[in-house]
Amino acid sequence: MLNISVVGAGRVGSTLAFMLRRRGHKIVSVISRSLRSARSVGILVGCKKCSTDLSEVARDSNLIVIATPDNVVQEVSFHLSKLDHLDTERLSVFHTSGALTSDVLGPLAERGSTVFSLHPIQTFSKSISLRQQLKMMEGIWYGCEGESKGVAYARKLVRDLGGNFLAVPKEQKILYHLACVFSSNYPVALLGAVEELSSNLQKGSILPFSRLLSSSMQNALMKGASGALTGPIERGSMEILELHRKELSDRIPALLPLYNALGMYALELARRRGTLTEEQVQQMSTILLSQHDR
Repeated sequence: MLNISVVGAGRVGSTLAFMLRRRGHKIVSVISRSLRSARSVGILVGCKKCSTDLSEVARDSNLIVIATPDNVVQEVSFHLSKLDHLDTERLSVFHTSGALTSDVLGPLAERGSTVFSLHPIQTFSKSISLRQQLKMMEGIWYGCEGESKGVAYARKLVRDLGGNFLAVPKEQKILYHLACVFSSNYPVALLGAVEELSSNLQKGSILPFSRLLSSSMQNALMKGASGALTGPIERGSMEILELHRKELSDRIPALLPLYNALGMYALELARRRGTLTEEQVQQMSTILLSQHDR
């Protein structure tokens, strides 16, 4: 059993705290900028030591989870490294940032702590309940970066959480985070575009397109993006491209740059698949890169 302190009582910190408590570990302190949120998580996981002061991190902690915003992780690490009551040589510490490496935990590493970054590859929305969030956490992947000792520790922790482990080289951490952003944030932005387009239709909802969206995503996951690509670009339908661009230019010009950019990447996928001739690729590139006269 681990004695765990959680720094940061937002959705990520509270979810991990609950999951670790459910796995039989003890949450010995919760620290947050808001005492209310710290106490809320404390009640959730049966922890009475809740504070806004980092110096209140429990003395018997052997694992500290830093689930704060990225811009304060290094500051938290520095302050923790200065706490004389912590046995840093027997302490393991990880942060949950998808973009930062374990280097920001350097002050603790210098005092002998085992440090690593461990990022749950999942979305954390304030609009859903903890019950729903926990359901979404089942079997997810965790991206881990760090030195060998920290990675070995993280593997056991991920296994304990019922997750899957993804090792991320330090020099590829930002590339990894880009993949997370493209997986999470930008599909939502695309759904916003579908929502705007459908608002001009009689129904005015993205619901009629939900099966199309889910089927396309499932096909891409099974066959790869190139193998799942369909539509006018994959078929080489230049006339349809022109009609699309004119309609967007006339009705929703703000979506035209997005259409062109996505079209260019879809064209690259079709080229890799070999479904188009080089002449078709060049012609469609010219169409998508040209300015449309309104």
